[in-house]
Amino acid sequence: MFPAAFTFVFGVQATQLSPGVCGYRACFSNYDCDGPSYSQYNEEQLYNYELSAPGANIMSTVPNGQYRSYNGTSMACPLVAGGIASLLQRRNYQTKEILFGDLINYSSEFMPVDFWAAYSADSVAPAMLQMVAIEVNDTLNGDGSMYADAGEHLQLYPTIRTMWGPADSVQIWLEFQEFEDTTTLSIEQKYATLGIPLSSYAKAKSLNPIEVVVDSNVVDGRHISLTLCAAAPNAPDTLRHNFVLEVTNGVKLHGVLVGNHTLYPNVQYIVTGNLAMQSGDTLFIKPGTTLKIKDDCNINATIFAIGKPDSMITFTKTDLGYGWGNLTSYGGVFDYCRIEYCTNLQGSLESLRFSNEYHRKLEVRNSIIKNSNGFTNGNVVYAVQSTFTSLTCDHNAFSSGYYSLFNYCNIVGNSSNNIGDCFISGFRESMYLYCPFSPDIRKFLGNNIFGNDLYNIRTEGSTVYVATADTNYYGTLNENIIRQHIYDLTSPIISNYPTSVFYDLSKRASRPSALAHGIVWKVEVNGYDAQDEFDSIIPLGVGTHEFKVYFNRAMDTSVTPMLAMGVRPPYTQTAISENSSWSADSTIYTAHVTLTGRSAIDGLNRIYVANAQDNEHFEIPFENQRFNVNIASSGSMSAGFQATAGIGKVDLEWNDQEVNYEDFLGFNMYRYQYDSLLTNRHYVSGVGYVGSIPKSV
Repeated sequence: MFPAAFTFVFGVQATQLSPGVCGYRACFSNYDCDGPSYSQYNEEQLYNYELSAPGANIMSTVPNGQYRSYNGTSMACPLVAGGIASLLQRRNYQTKEILFGDLINYSSEFMPVDFWAAYSADSVAPAMLQMVAIEVNDTLNGDGSMYADAGEHLQLYPTIRTMWGPADSVQIWLEFQEFEDTTTLSIEQKYATLGIPLSSYAKAKSLNPIEVVVDSNVVDGRHISLTLCAAAPNAPDTLRHNFVLEVTNGVKLHGVLVGNHTLYPNVQYIVTGNLAMQSGDTLFIKPGTTLKIKDDCNINATIFAIGKPDSMITFTKTDLGYGWGNLTSYGGVFDYCRIEYCTNLQGSLESLRFSNEYHRKLEVRNSIIKNSNGFTNGNVVYAVQSTFTSLTCDHNAFSSGYYSLFNYCNIVGNSSNNIGDCFISGFRESMYLYCPFSPDIRKFLGNNIFGNDLYNIRTEGSTVYVATADTNYYGTLNENIIRQHIYDLTSPIISNYPTSVFYDLSKRASRPSALAHGIVWKVEVNGYDAQDEFDSIIPLGVGTHEFKVYFNRAMDTSVTPMLAMGVRPPYTQTAISENSSWSADSTIYTAHVTLTGRSAIDGLNRIYVANAQDNEHFEIPFENQRFNVNIASSGSMSAGFQATAGIGKVDLEWNDQEVNYEDFLGFNMYRYQYDSLLTNRHYVSGVGYVGSIPKSV
């Protein structure tokens, strides 16, 4: 909160008399999570709360000569103001910064400020060194990017501050952290001097650098863990600041590329900053090339990235990064590409201008777009035989606009941010389903769209219209299930999304198109579809059971799918892998599982399928939403059990004519509320077994 957080203002936190859930800090109080001296923000935003004082159950005056108990930092601040006023009457401080240092360092965090300790302190406060920044300079024998590259000679310039008393003759040196590989770099100049004295709260950059040479064989993205140390004669403690030097090893791309450029495989490309090309220039990317893009960096260019099934082109994050920024391509082609970990695809993959030229479009063919945030304004994309999965969509991923086309794509396993989010929106008139310049071209055909944690389709428009899309597969034959993920005039109205369009399912496909890349069509358990025929599946008991996974096209049989089931996410608790085989046409994978009474997975189990690849090496989107089966293995062991009440006894009978289990019910039978003794230590087989057991079983 401001102005308390400003570095030149005393920020006061409220404390309470006795420790509670928040310790001595009053839980209602704002507080500084990173302490009174350090700030996670940059040098110009050194935001801190410095002190604490009692602020709970404080007696205060009210009108008409009355008193009342109040809570708040408004109670704590006057106590600090009064204490400082009294302290300033009795001690002279050369600067306000020394006063800050005394009050902070003679008090404990989240404990009331100790004015007596500040009053009794020595006249000269000790120095307390703090690291502000470390400048990495690679201009001596490098490319001047200010990044650490493999093989470069680096100069490190630390900036040091004292957070209490003045400091002089500050010495600085570099060490490896414990367990770090000391061959990753050589320290050429270990020591440096700050060179100038520091007053309280002042800072300075070292006059001479610490120098290191990074080994040329360090892999890209390697984090080298180092410790920068500093000491001064009047500083009681040595500063030890741990930091990481991230090394880049590859060809770096950033800035504006002028003219046409071509990228080749077997070269490590790293986009280290925003990358752009002028209108009319093109970036050509050869099959098998990988671009690793640093966090939050954007690419804006006309791109022709044409890969092959066995050598796809990859756009991805750096090894230790979290995700890059936008990908915007004005026209161009992405064929056999993998685009992943893009943190913001908003406004990307769109054409600059179309006029009436339908061929001027961005084509996305045979590509995988995954693990990214969703698209908006993707309304001019020509997508064919591509897979969109693990996207997080905000508003909508793509608009079914005049110039967009989605044919034979997999749109599976995406999530949403808001109510009403969808993957594809629009369908307000015929031009959203047919090409405006070539009416014979259908624009939403043969797609497999299901399993998304959002609406698969959201219609828009105030004019009544029936939108009939051809031969798309929605993950099931059950129209009731399909309509749960379609927003049209039959759906409950969502604010801000009124619609008068009906989405017609009469021409939906009964199975996914084989022209799309690999995807799970259905899973059969003991001959029944585990989604559409779920109610017909008898709960699985003890014994061996058959699972068949049907895919939409021929698969790579050298890759064994991961098939499992479980009672909770990730639904992989029980592997299904016994006696596995592929069908002659490579479209059906069969495996078995044997359940026993000790399997401990009774109840509803979700079926999980992953890791399979089609015959063009496309990995399927993992399946963990549609298929379920009930397990009742322990209950099935009571088959043939019969108890008949008699006079002074209970006749127990087990008929094992049709079942033969090692731990068949009756073999381990105990007396209940009697003496917990095993009643029958040996199972007696035959026509029947009758036992007389005291009390109850």
